[in-house]
Amino acid sequence: MQEREYQLELGNKVSTEVSSKRKTIMFLPTGGGKTVVFSNLIKRFNIASKRATLIMVHRQELMYQAAKTVEEITGIKPHLITSKTSQFRYAQVYIGMVESTMSRLNLFDNVGMVIIDECHIANFNKVHSVFLEELIIGVTATPISSSKKDPLRNYYRSIVLGPQISELIKLGFLAQNITRCPKDVVDATQFQIDSLKGDYNERQMATEYKLPKHVIN
Repeated sequence: MQEREYQLELGNKVSTEVSSKRKTIMFLPTGGGKTVVFSNLIKRFNIASKRATLIMVHRQELMYQAAKTVEEITGIKPHLITSKTSQFRYAQVYIGMVESTMSRLNLFDNVGMVIIDECHIANFNKVHSVFLEELIIGVTATPISSSKKDPLRNYYRSIVLGPQISELIKLGFLAQNITRCPKDVVDATQFQIDSLKGDYNERQMATEYKLPKHVIN
């Protein structure tokens, strides 16, 4: 998988920044190829340090997607840490969700870098209390913490900006969006806020938006 020029440039900036600051955020819009960028960072880190990388994700499907891209780019097959993981395994790359990984810290070793995908989700904050000396790269398209009382500056020392949506559209890597809205606009005040994700309750939204009046024919 070939790195785009802006992805290579962003990766170089993140590499330089995390080397000096130890904890940094990589900010790139959805569709910009965050997984490609951090996969190439893993490749460089593995060659330079001979230490493992731990990737943290918040959904199971993202774990498999990340594993596929990492293997394509680095040639390394990641070891997945799940609720079924019960034995120690040495690997160059580990991927897991927060709770499964935090309860199995004794089942992996030699981690020198931690990559947190969607780092704005507050549930990831506990990772910082465990990995104190490792390099930490938070990756997000939304660099605002889901917890207003616990901002990202409490955990990261800097942020590296990639090209934003308008620039990616001009470069031809993103398409201009076409937005359509139901005639009867949904009253968002009726939805509860998920305290961990900092977003509307997905089940409530699904129940409302599947109503016939919101479906455009």
